[in-house]
Amino acid sequence: MLNKNISVEPQSLPIGNTSVYVEVSSEQASDNWNVMIVFSRAPNQAPIQGQQVKVQLLDNRGVPLEVLERPSSTLVEVGGSLGTSANALFRFQNTKSTPAQLLVTYQEQTLRFWILSEEKGLIK
Repeated sequence: MLNKNISVEPQSLPIGNTSVYVEVSSEQASDNWNVMIVFSRAPNQAPIQGQQVKVQLLDNRGVPLEVLERPSSTLVEVGGSLGTSANALFRFQNTKSTPAQLLVTYQEQTLRFWILSEEKGLIK
């Protein structure tokens, strides 16, 4: 089955000279939530280790969903002299509650993203 992408607001936020882009999807085959974090940054920087990135997917009561899978080694990075992108995939256990917020912590800064409901807009 196909994954269903969920809208997130904003789609990206900065941490220093790094842009953090997020994509959230529901994995219909396994009934889990997938969160892809993409770090776009200047070239020739130290690789990002999976342990440097913390992600929480919160339901509408602020309760974090269980993390099933997270990167544990160096993130896959692509690009060249104009810039690079590093990707981190997180999988979360689905619950009866729809996710409402996504928190991404990197370089001791936490970014907040809002999950959008197809019917109602922002879930709060």
